[in-house]
Amino acid sequence: MKFRARIALGALVFLSAAAVGFADGDKKAPADSAKSSNAASPAAEISSPTAPSTAAAQKPDASAETPMEAPSWDPMPASSGNPGLLTLETGETLSKGSFDLVGGVGKISRMPGTVTVLQVQPAFAFGLTNWLSFSFEFNAWNHIHVDTPAELSLAPVNSMNPQYMNTIYPSVLPATGFPPGYVEDFPFAASNHGGVGEVDLGFKLGLLSERRGNWMSFSVSNNFFIPTERGYTSLISNQVQNGRFSYAVGLQASKALMHHSFVGVMNASYQILPSTTFSVAGASTGLLLQQANQLQVGAGFLMFPDKRFQVISEYDGLIFVGKAIPNTTLGARDPVDSVYGIRIYPARHVALDVGYRYTLNLTSDKDRNGFVVKLAVASWRQKPAPPAQADHVFATCSVNPSTVAAGSDSLVEVTVNASDTAGRPLTFAWTTSGGAVLGTGPFVRWDHAGVAPGTYTLSVRVDNGASQTTSCSTQVTVAP
Repeated sequence: MKFRARIALGALVFLSAAAVGFADGDKKAPADSAKSSNAASPAAEISSPTAPSTAAAQKPDASAETPMEAPSWDPMPASSGNPGLLTLETGETLSKGSFDLVGGVGKISRMPGTVTVLQVQPAFAFGLTNWLSFSFEFNAWNHIHVDTPAELSLAPVNSMNPQYMNTIYPSVLPATGFPPGYVEDFPFAASNHGGVGEVDLGFKLGLLSERRGNWMSFSVSNNFFIPTERGYTSLISNQVQNGRFSYAVGLQASKALMHHSFVGVMNASYQILPSTTFSVAGASTGLLLQQANQLQVGAGFLMFPDKRFQVISEYDGLIFVGKAIPNTTLGARDPVDSVYGIRIYPARHVALDVGYRYTLNLTSDKDRNGFVVKLAVASWRQKPAPPAQADHVFATCSVNPSTVAAGSDSLVEVTVNASDTAGRPLTFAWTTSGGAVLGTGPFVRWDHAGVAPGTYTLSVRVDNGASQTTSCSTQVTVAP
């Protein structure tokens, strides 16, 4: 990756952090309350000096954290430690003070060499605020199983083959210049062995959240991968690392669908893997390891997210991007997996996930079967939601002029000053004890043509469309 591309990715991180300040101010609309109406006296004006204005009722407290409803079953983490499905993450972050722990075991397939990798990955995440969480994932043990060692350049069977240029790999055949064979995300895999993997430190910024009233959940993650082995000899023995620090930026999106019967999820991340050289005994110069960057994409859904028993389906692919050492893949280069599983809650804070994984496109692989098993514990801390604000409608009527002469052609102006505490749109229905009301809305006129002298009442019924109404009246006198 060129220097300019790294600068661009860094700018994306800072821009996503700046956008959080806007997303955190989103508030839920006030909840509907029980019906309430203010009856009006037909002979007097209705007013309420204690009624709050619409603007005051809707003004948010920017300094306060948004309360969230406590879920029936605590949302569980993906294998990364962040809220999610089996391996894919939702767009949500942990609420402030919440945490989760997950212990996961999984099996994946790779080519060439018909390699399967058994992974033991404990993870932890903690909510720093309602929109920022920290995660820690550790590949505690990865075991490599190789069914076809002859397809891997670093396998002992190929150790006497000519070196491919100045790379760490011999040719996969005893012929000069023939491309090597290696697993791109496990470049040192060679035999039935394994070791401790790298450490993944992550920060996840929640830009949008359905739990805070947005139409979907969307977040940006930043992950730093720290190796625990660095030397060439130790990496050959370890087999499951590449020995260099790397960085990834990711996007996570999710949305509840069909009245919250499903949660749809989409993920994408881009990991930058730097090229490097290793000092190897017997080599006159350093040997090169040049890896492609990795683009991970995935989509899935969680069925019955509010139930004790949930169904999960995922599809994810690993795409290698950019120039790397030529590779004899003996099959598709970019693995695509499908995962189908279930989540069961023995208790509100505990869940067991079991999933079957199948690699769709590595058709030459002898073992395309895998699995994901996770046991997770989650503790969501959430502020209790405040009592719902009562939704009231207020109205005051007035007339100008209040007295007119019989037989005159002047029209009387009638006004209602109305407001709704929830800011809902209002409708108006006018009636009169004599004469005619001209117009609609909060401003109308009263026509007294042909009306006998006397006192007449004009009334209006104000409706907010949510079962809350009120009325007010005013009077006008027709003088002889």
